[in-house]
Amino acid sequence: MKKIIYGFATLLLSVFTINANADVTVVGTYNGWTEAGSQYFSGMVNNGDKVDVTANEGGTVKVVYTSTTWGTATFDTVSVSADENGFSFAEAEGTSLMAGMGGQAREYAAILTGATMSNNKQSYTFTISIPAVMGGTTVVFKEGSAPINKLIAGTYNGWTNASSTYFSDRTNDGDKVEITATENGTIKVVYTSTEWGTATFEGVTIVENDEDYELEEANGTIEMQSMGGGMNEYDAVLSTASINKEGETFNFTFSVPAVMGGVSLVFQDGTAPEEPEAINNVTAEKFRFEMGNLFLTNGHSGETIRVFSSNGQLIKTINADNNGAVNINLKSMAKGIYIVKAEQASIKVLNK
Repeated sequence: MKKIIYGFATLLLSVFTINANADVTVVGTYNGWTEAGSQYFSGMVNNGDKVDVTANEGGTVKVVYTSTTWGTATFDTVSVSADENGFSFAEAEGTSLMAGMGGQAREYAAILTGATMSNNKQSYTFTISIPAVMGGTTVVFKEGSAPINKLIAGTYNGWTNASSTYFSDRTNDGDKVEITATENGTIKVVYTSTEWGTATFEGVTIVENDEDYELEEANGTIEMQSMGGGMNEYDAVLSTASINKEGETFNFTFSVPAVMGGVSLVFQDGTAPEEPEAINNVTAEKFRFEMGNLFLTNGHSGETIRVFSSNGQLIKTINADNNGAVNINLKSMAKGIYIVKAEQASIKVLNK
């Protein structure tokens, strides 16, 4: 009986000691990552953030959260309690200093709505609310680094270069790829194009390299408008994809084997190259432009077409096919001015 009483007393003393020294025990710098959400967005993540906890007189602590994205939030007086499961930080009011739209720092009211920490201080979560920012912003700071699938989640805007058995270098601006993180560490990829429809790929795996993230090949489907105006669904493959770690450059290649002998869609950052244009139209009626190609029409079989640089240097010679047609792929040539001469026609072209 004495042993039971002694053990119970020891436990009580231990809990009392933990609570009495909780403010000192939790002091330190804690590095981690943040996931933020608001009325207008969700799942925005950031690596390299930190929380500094210092002791105050009177048994409380000061908590300072610092983020490269969300600025600095300060809570001067925070109570800390402890039990056998770890430490709990009480709700506290403070301020958040963050850059505004013009880049100038602005102060907002902030609330430390809750924070917990394990006994060994290796696991922790701090939740901060900033009611006046973007309809109410909540940032959750955790130990470790952000999961890769959450880091690359977001919307990527760019353009598409399409090719098939029947055409090449058909470009389209204003397309996008949306990446959503899933619970099992993979991602969902949705490609949307005003020209090529919508392709969806579930459970895509990510591989991290030194400078970029690569997506492994995945099977999916694409909904594409048919010649009759309805929507048809086809099998699609996400063949390759890479995103640099700054998220500024990216490249996705999709293939649709059953369409036009096999369509390849290369989606990338930026905007599509400008189409070449005729500088003079003296004999331009014999030529036409289409998707970066210059076509000779109404020629005769075997007619010789010569392409010269602006200084008169012969760049290439092409012979018309049996139908008297020639296709010159200008996008494969360097930017500049070219003179294209047929036997009875010529045109000066600006390749942009």
